[in-house]
Amino acid sequence: MGPERDHLTGSGRDIHEVFDTPIGKVGLLICWDLAFPEAFRELIAQGAKTIIIPTFWTLNDCNEAGLKQNPSAEALFLDSMLTARAFENTCAIVFANAGGPAGKGYAGLSQVTVPFVGPLTKLGGCAEGMGVVDVDMQILEDAEANYGVRADIAREDWHYDYRHKGAEGRL
Repeated sequence: MGPERDHLTGSGRDIHEVFDTPIGKVGLLICWDLAFPEAFRELIAQGAKTIIIPTFWTLNDCNEAGLKQNPSAEALFLDSMLTARAFENTCAIVFANAGGPAGKGYAGLSQVTVPFVGPLTKLGGCAEGMGVVDVDMQILEDAEANYGVRADIAREDWHYDYRHKGAEGRL
């Protein structure tokens, strides 16, 4: 993420861990982790059904070229990624983002998103507020029955192995 890139540090090879709750296993990712499907896969491979993502994402996080193409590019990114990640991981996502005064660049868009439906609740643009929603966890079982993502990655012969650097050490 552009404005915070100089302050980010990786966790090296430390794995993201899940924790047990009354609604099942939950994983936690923070902000820019949303951009990495591997982080989600690591959590669902451990059984996470819900992934919580606290963040402070603004509409101004896009570079000048992107904003020229679409002043709402970051909102499009967030809505697209949250829906895609819910589908591709058959999980519920609780995305908690900062809201604030209009015209100050706040993205808001806090939401709870599930496969098949998309956002069950979503706070608009920059609005501050709170959304309360009941999530029928059966929807995650129904999504898994349809897509089989968790079943696929649990197979012994699962073939995706992340190799991010080529022979020359470059991406």
